[in-house]
Amino acid sequence: MIQSQQSALKQTLKNLEMENVDVYLVHWPVKLKPWVACAIPKEDEFEHLDLQTTRSGMEKCLEMGLCRGIGKDPTVLNFASVPPAVNQFCGELGIHVSAYSSHEAPGDCWESNAVVENPTIQSIALKHSNPCS
Repeated sequence: MIQSQQSALKQTLKNLEMENVDVYLVHWPVKLKPWVACAIPKEDEFEHLDLQTTRSGMEKCLEMGLCRGIGKDPTVLNFASVPPAVNQFCGELGIHVSAYSSHEAPGDCWESNAVVENPTIQSIALKHSNPCS
């Protein structure tokens, strides 16, 4: 599995024509079966993801200089030897806070309503004379 993270990042770096990336992170902690190539996989197209092994592979990429930082999943704090560089709820630990698509998208593939259309969000925005976004 560790070789998998190295191979994947090396291929990405080759595609980007770069020597390293600033941050290597698990965007969505799932593992798809090797033959899956669709954007929205079916339930039977997932495999078990061992985050500890995945994290070890990412740390090896850091040691190799393929990335300058690694990050995301808070559960890795139980076994990570390097603290995450990006983690969405670790601001108090001095770790950079980021968000991806925090406002969602109307009509997205998960068929959810946009967060900005939520009545509570709209009420708070109105109270403070700010837009929902």
